This record gives sequence, structure tokens and C-alpha cells, in this order.
Amino acid sequence: MAGLAALQPGAGFHYGHSTDLLGLLIAGMEGAPLGEVLERRIFRPLGMTDTGFIVPPAKHDRRVALHGFDTQGRLTRLTVAPGGATVAERPADMVYVSGGAGLWSTLDEHLAFGRLFLGDGAVDGVRLLKPQTLALMSTNQLTDEQRASATTLGMPTFAPGNGFGLGLAVVTDPATAAVTHGRGGVGTAGSPAPMAEGGRLIRATDQ
Repeated sequence: MAGLAALQPGAGFHYGHSTDLLGLLIAGMEGAPLGEVLERRIFRPLGMTDTGFIVPPAKHDRRVALHGFDTQGRLTRLTVAPGGATVAERPADMVYVSGGAGLWSTLDEHLAFGRLFLGDGAVDGVRLLKPQTLALMSTNQLTDEQRASATTLGMPTFAPGNGFGLGLAVVTDPATAAVTHGRGGVGTAGSPAPMAEGGRLIRATDQ
């Protein structure tokens, strides 16, 4: 294991495959495939019946296809994502699932999952996380030096006013934070955020 670390603990922040490794650890600790663990511990309790790593053939017509613009500015369906990544169908017999990517879901079920973080670890009376656990996850764990020195693809990882908790990007200073974290591929971004007046807001954009 010592050979796996890009940095010694506390030496800095490295954006990598940590969440994928966590998925493997969870599967090993539970003695079951990660998809089954997520289904039993998260999706089923929250009523997320359309969320998983594979879309059954009977539901293929409900999938949203990736679209973009061609060289003439016309909307077109894409088979290659911006940057050259291939948008491939997951093989039905593929065993490995990633702890960091690959889930299919719906807007309603994405909302249900977001409400888990806005509801102090509970949704409609179903508790999956202790409030103390969620507070620890959403508390910045990095020093100013670690945030300032972190880079991803040669660019600063964190904008001013942002940091990182336990698996979550966090806002450390709302007055200066300028970037919505949760950025994914093909221009997606999302952020569950408590509103100052006590209401709740989930924001998600797709460009």
C-alpha cells in the first residue's frame, strides 16, 4: 500500500482515483459487489428504483442521449464527448463498477439523493447518515497551503473560497467563492446548498 500514495498524508491534495479505491474497499468490507451495496444501503431506502450502473433493455428508450453542436453550429447527437472521450455502451457482462463514475439516474432520484445532504442525513424520515457524519464530510479538511498548491491538469484545483471535505467539495467563504463544484464531464455541474434564510436549494446545470 505504501507504493500507492502519490503524497504522504498531509503533504498536499492530489486529484486522482481515491473514490474508485474507496469503492473497492467498500465492496471488500461488505463482501458484495459495490452496485449491490449501494442498492441495499442507499438506493432502495431512498426509493431510487431507476438508479444503477446498468439500464435494463426495457428502459433504454428513457435514456437521454449526449448532444452537442457540429462545425456548422447545428445540434447533433454525439458518440464522442468533448475532449475525444468515447461514449460507449457498458458491456452487460462487465463485472467491475467504479466508485467514482458510471451511475445512471433520473432527475427526481438525483433530487432525492441531494436531499439526503440537505436534510442532515435523512430524507422523509429515512436516515442514512448521522448529522455528525455529514458535518464532518462537509467540513474543509485542507490547509490554505494544500489548497493553494493543488493542481489538476496543470490548472489550480480550487478557486478562492473553495475547499474539500471527506469526498465533497465545499465552500469555505461564500463571499469569495466563484465556482460551483461537482463539475462532471460534458459540462455538467451540481451543488446542494442550504439557503441563508433556512430554505433549501439544489442547483444543477448542464451546458
